[in-house]
Amino acid sequence: MQITDFKTQFDPLFLSYIQERTRAYASYHPLTARVFEQLALVAQGGKRFRPYVVYRTYTATYPETTVADLSPLLIAIELLHLFCLIHDDVMDQAEVRHDKQTIQYFLALERKETVGHIDESIAILVGDMVFNWMYMSLFQQKYHDPVVATTVVEVWNRLVDEVCVGQMVDVVYTYPNNPTPTKAEIDQKNMLKTSLYSFARPVELGLVSSGKEEYRTQSVEIMSLIGLLFQMQDDLFDIEPNQKTGKTIYKDITSGQPTYVSLFVGEHATAEDLAYLEALRGKTLSDLDQKHIASIHQSVSVQSHMTQMITEQYTRVVHAIQASSLSQIYKDIYIETLEYVYNRTS
Repeated sequence: MQITDFKTQFDPLFLSYIQERTRAYASYHPLTARVFEQLALVAQGGKRFRPYVVYRTYTATYPETTVADLSPLLIAIELLHLFCLIHDDVMDQAEVRHDKQTIQYFLALERKETVGHIDESIAILVGDMVFNWMYMSLFQQKYHDPVVATTVVEVWNRLVDEVCVGQMVDVVYTYPNNPTPTKAEIDQKNMLKTSLYSFARPVELGLVSSGKEEYRTQSVEIMSLIGLLFQMQDDLFDIEPNQKTGKTIYKDITSGQPTYVSLFVGEHATAEDLAYLEALRGKTLSDLDQKHIASIHQSVSVQSHMTQMITEQYTRVVHAIQASSLSQIYKDIYIETLEYVYNRTS
C-alpha cells in the first residue's frame, strides 16, 4: 500500500476520532466549539507518514491487517504528532499550520487582537487534551499476542521522552550568545527530534507490535540514518525558495536555530557576514536582507555542500540496508522509505 492510499483510508478514522472526543465538550462555552472546529481543520493536514510507517512494518508480518484493525495505535501516533505541532506552534509563535490558522492565532483573530498570553494558554491546553486522547487511543489497541502490549508502551514512553528532550535542546540552542554547537551536538539534537521521533520509533512500534523483536536493532539504526537525511533536506529547504514547502525562507536564521547549514556557513563565511546574519535574529526580513543572505550563501557554496552531504547520506543508508541481515521484505520497506524521503520536495 502506498502512502497516498493509506492516507485515504486513515484520514476518515482519524478525523472521526477527533470529532468524537470534542463533541462532548463543544457545548461548554461558545469559544470551545470554535476552537475545536479549528483543531479539526488543522488536523486535516499532514502526510500521515508516522502511522504509515507503523502500518507498513506491522503488515509485513500480518498482511491481512486493515488500517481499521490497527487504527487505535495508528491514531495514537498521529495524535502525538498533532500534540507536538500545537505546542511547537506556540513556541515558534507560528500563525499557520497546514495552511490553516494555528490555535492561538485563530483566537487572536477572533478578538481582532495580536496573540497574547491567554490565546497561547488555550492553545497549550488544547494540546494537552490531544495528548490525553493519544493515550486513550493507544490503550484501546488489541494485538495478536497480548504480551507485546507492555513492550509497545515501553517504546512509546521512550518516544515521548525523546521528542520532548529533543525539542528542549532545540529551544536551548536558540538562546542569544549560546556557544555554537558542534556537528556531533547537532546530530544528537536531530536524532532526538527527527530521526527517532519520525522514523526509528515508528518502525520499532510496528516491529514489536507484530512480534518481530529480532529486527529492532538494525531497523532502528537504518531508519535513524534516513531521519538524519530528512533533516539535512529540511535545512537545505530553509535556504532555497520553494513554493511547495509552505515554509518561510530563512526561518532558521531569524530564529537563531543551529543547523547543518549554519554550521558550514559559520566555518567558511567572513566575520563581517556572520555578524550580519546574527543581527537578523528575531527580525522580519526585507527583500534586501534576503538578497544579502543569498549572496553570503553563494559565496561559501553552502547549497553545493548540502547537496553533497545529502547524497553521501543517501549512499550511507543504501549500504547499511544492503549490509544488514534483515529479511528482504524489510529491506524493501526501508528502500521505499529512503526513496520517498530522498525524492521529496517539501
